[in-house]
Amino acid sequence: MYSNGVQVSFAPGWSKVDASTKWELRIKEDGGRVETVNGRLTYIAPAEDAATRHVVAIVNGDTGILLLSEKDVSIDVLVEMAQSMDLSRTPR
Repeated sequence: MYSNGVQVSFAPGWSKVDASTKWELRIKEDGGRVETVNGRLTYIAPAEDAATRHVVAIVNGDTGILLLSEKDVSIDVLVEMAQSMDLSRTPR
């Protein structure tokens, strides 16, 4: 799904992914930080340069949720979108 400069993707098959370990490795490789959003560990990485995009990623049960935007859309917009998602419909 793509709207107003933000891309949102949902990917099945994440049930065996440990978010804590996954995001720790991602931070070591690509930078960023982890915050709790809607009760789930969330990887947040602002774009570093023109070649990268802002990233917010959440593991929600069996689903990986990825929010991406170009640098001209604030990372705060992605975080607010993640906070507004109703994640209760999918098991943790």
